[in-house]
Amino acid sequence: MTATVFPENATDKTVSWFSTNTNVVIVNDGVVTAVSTGEAIITAKTVNGLSASCAITIKAASHTEEPEISLSKCKITVKNQVYTGKTIKPSVTVKYGSKTLKKGTDYTVSFKNNKAIGTATVTVTGKGDYTGTAKKTFKINPRAISGLKLTAGKGRLTVSWKKGAGGIGGYQLQYGLKKSFSGAKKATVSKASTVKGTIKNLKKGKIYYVRIRAFKKVGKTTYWSAWSAAKKAKVK
Repeated sequence: MTATVFPENATDKTVSWFSTNTNVVIVNDGVVTAVSTGEAIITAKTVNGLSASCAITIKAASHTEEPEISLSKCKITVKNQVYTGKTIKPSVTVKYGSKTLKKGTDYTVSFKNNKAIGTATVTVTGKGDYTGTAKKTFKINPRAISGLKLTAGKGRLTVSWKKGAGGIGGYQLQYGLKKSFSGAKKATVSKASTVKGTIKNLKKGKIYYVRIRAFKKVGKTTYWSAWSAAKKAKVK
C-alpha cells in the first residue's frame, strides 16, 4: 500500500502503519502480509495525527488438485504388424479424450509374444497423473509372398513362388478372369515347403489373373498375409 502526504512541501512526511488485527495481517512500511483468513483494517497515520484507512479481507486459497486418471478410461491404439523374424515394438497411441498422452511422461509400455506370427500383447502402465495398467493386443501376420510366376499351358497354368518365412502353414491361391478378382476361385496349398502348383480346367484363350497369400493357424485363429501383386497369363 502507498500513502501520499500533502502538501508536497510538508517538512515531515513520516507515515506509521497499523493493523487492527495482526492475527490476520501485519503491515510494515505499507507492505501487507497475510497471516490467516479474516478481516482487518490497515491505517496509515502522519506525525500530526492525520490518517487514512483501508479494509482488507484475507480468503483461503482455492486449490483443487487434479485427481489421477486411470488408464482404463483411455483409448489405446496399436496397429497390426508383419512378421520380420525380430521382436516387434510398434508405436502405441494413448488418448484421454482429445489429449494424446506422452510416452515416458504419462505412461510406459512393455511387450509380450511380439516376435512370432500370432497375437502379441502390449501392456501400458500409467505414470505421473495416470494410474493403473491397460493391455492391448495386435496381430503379427505372415509376410507377403514374393516371386509369383505363371507359365501358361493347355487349359492350365503352372504357378510358382518363393517360400514364405516364419513357420507358415501354407498358401492360398486366388485366380479368375477379372482383374478385381470378383467371382474368383481359391485353392489351398497345405504345405509351406511346396512352392509350385498347377491350376487346371481353365478356359482356353482366356486371360487369368492370379495372386497368392500365406497363412498360419495358431490355436483357433488363422493369420493371413497380404495378397501378393497379381500376375496374369493367357491360357493356351
